[in-house]
Formats: sequence, C-alpha cells, structure tokens
Amino acid sequence: MKQRNGFVSNSSSSSFVLIGYNLGHMSYEERLKLIHPSNHEEVYKKIEAEAKEKDYAIEDVMADYIYDNQDAESGLSTCCCGYSGNIYFGRFVAKEKDSPMSNVDLSGEDLQKLIKKVHELSGQEAPPSLIVATIGC
Repeated sequence: MKQRNGFVSNSSSSSFVLIGYNLGHMSYEERLKLIHPSNHEEVYKKIEAEAKEKDYAIEDVMADYIYDNQDAESGLSTCCCGYSGNIYFGRFVAKEKDSPMSNVDLSGEDLQKLIKKVHELSGQEAPPSLIVATIGC
C-alpha cells in the first residue's frame, strides 16, 4: 500500500504555508481597512454595491475580491479559504496549486526575520502565526 506524506491535494484545492493572521474574527470593513488602508471605504462601497446589484451575499463578493486582489498595500498577501470562509493575511512561505509544493528550507534565524517583518508590515499588536491550510479553488 502506498502512503503519501506531506500535502495531499486534488485538482480543486491548493495548500499553503503562511506567516500571518487569520482575519476570520474581523468584520469585512475591518479586513479591508487592514488590507487596503488608503482606500478601504471606497473598496467596501464597491463590494457592497456589487453584492446588492447581483443579489449575492456580501461574503461571496468579498471572497471573490480578495481572490482577485491578493496583494495588499503593505506588501503582504491575502488568501480566502473556501472551505472555512477564513481570510488569511501575511507572507507565503510555500504554496502549491496543481503541482507538488516546492521544498522550503528556512533557518531559524531567517524564520524569525520573516516573522518580525510580517509583524511590522501588518500593523497588528499580536505577533503572526504559522498557518498551514488548504483552500478550494
């Protein structure tokens, strides 16, 4: 019997490792303020208008927006997890889509530097977490 170690994925999912934050506890406006501080109100109004016009849930329009606009103003990235509805914000360490995840070898010192950089760029009080997840594509 074959046993697969590591990330197991099918064609409709993508796995990743991220240093960052789960924004699931924040309101949609708070999420946008963190991701796009200079124009979050304008972006939120557009998302709200699109949801109303198409008669969609704002959560779905927000998820689509984040999926299509993964680069935040801070230089960090966003990722919306279709399975749980969580939105993650930070710096990808590794990710895969439709192919095996590449090997990543970070020294403890490099990992600490990355954690510090993400913490500084995020503007959050709490330090970032190591997040390993799979998203539906």
